[in-house]
Amino acid sequence: LSLSGTKAGNYTLTPLTGLKAEIREKLLTVTAVNKEKIYGQNNPILTISYSGWISEEGPGNLTTPPTASTSVDNSTPVGTYTITVSGGEDENYTFDFKNGVLTVTPAMLTITATGPGKAYGTVLTAGLSATNFMAGAATGVGSEVVTGVTLIPDAAGSSATTPAGAAYVVTPSLATGTGRFLARNYNISYESFNGTVGKADQAISWSNPSDITYGTALSEAQLNAQVAGV
Repeated sequence: LSLSGTKAGNYTLTPLTGLKAEIREKLLTVTAVNKEKIYGQNNPILTISYSGWISEEGPGNLTTPPTASTSVDNSTPVGTYTITVSGGEDENYTFDFKNGVLTVTPAMLTITATGPGKAYGTVLTAGLSATNFMAGAATGVGSEVVTGVTLIPDAAGSSATTPAGAAYVVTPSLATGTGRFLARNYNISYESFNGTVGKADQAISWSNPSDITYGTALSEAQLNAQVAGV
């Protein structure tokens, strides 16, 4: 140290001794980066962002970097979950942890009605069905399987008088399943069945007439045919 100026000669500079300065750790903000994934898929790689580095330092300068973790796995339902930041050690930095969010979004699933068929004179009714539909693979999560859907016929399918050759539509909805299957974990696309009314089956039969005497004409009742299936 030195003095300068026109009156510098009037003063004597005496250095102080025994002074100490404490160098404290720098506060480093450590934040878990928000992530997103589709239900049934593996977790994305969890990452961390930092704020507060000195000069050009980075994670490689830390004795032990913090880590990010979550309780989510590929069977976790749709929703939002915490990504936790913890750990880390360094003599030059102290950490301020900020948690992030992992969002699980619905998976895509297509369910297609494949029936039922309809003949003239029959009536289709709405209800839960374990058949007449095809579901895409759920996700491979555990043993999830779509076991039933509600099938709803349109007016033509619900009427016995809809003529043969006319079109009708059956619409699926409200899927159910086993193996922890929950419809809310999926964006379900329901595809309708487009059917054509078939002809009714008919059977014409005659009962054996009672015996008559030779030369006697058959009566009208003996000649009438019986028609079934109308």
